[in-house]
Amino acid sequence: MLHPGRIDLGLGRSSGANQVTTQALQPNHEDFGQKFAELLAFFQGDFPDGHPYGSIIATPGRGNTPAIWLLGSGSYSAQLAGSLGLPFAHGGHFMGSNSARAIETYHEAFRPSETLEEPYAIVSVGVICMETEELAQRYHNAAYVSTVRAMSGEPGPLLSPEEIEATPDGPWAPAQDHFVSDVLSHHVVGSPTIVKAELEDLTKRTGANELMIATIMHGYEHRLRSYELIAEACLKGNPA
Repeated sequence: MLHPGRIDLGLGRSSGANQVTTQALQPNHEDFGQKFAELLAFFQGDFPDGHPYGSIIATPGRGNTPAIWLLGSGSYSAQLAGSLGLPFAHGGHFMGSNSARAIETYHEAFRPSETLEEPYAIVSVGVICMETEELAQRYHNAAYVSTVRAMSGEPGPLLSPEEIEATPDGPWAPAQDHFVSDVLSHHVVGSPTIVKAELEDLTKRTGANELMIATIMHGYEHRLRSYELIAEACLKGNPA
């Protein structure tokens, strides 16, 4: 567990999938604001008189509300989270171009509540950290090629740099290339010194209270090593 003792509930409108999967998961496209209000009422037991769900007792949910975050990549959830006085998490690992604006929107919309007196935001960011810049860029390029191929008609697991370099050919749709290039251009890639500096800059630019790191990288051991290097670099000289 990367954050022992912490349980948060993150809620957002997007399924994080393609259009067909989204349709399967959300066939009716019901109003997110309404569904969110109903969820809170299940936790708090405060449905209005006469509400059709008022007689339902959510067990063990009622009276045990976890820390709730609204998730989003644009302005809708940012505005809703701010107006309700809830914490907000922005999906910067796939919409990094909008991170600063989304957090600004959240701050502008924020109204103090029983949950928060001041705004509190997370920005997620894609990061690959290796001992050297060259090695980090090799893994980053492998993730880029694997992702474009998967979106161009050859789905499968992320390939290693060696596999990518040994099999350079594959399906390659220009539109998918452009999309993946844009997404990954906002990721932080490099040695520990470079990664620390760029994460600090991201925190300043967005005003985020926390950063959440997502690592798109082949191999469990390599991903674990990336997280270790990030932790060592960012905690160096700071109390744990």
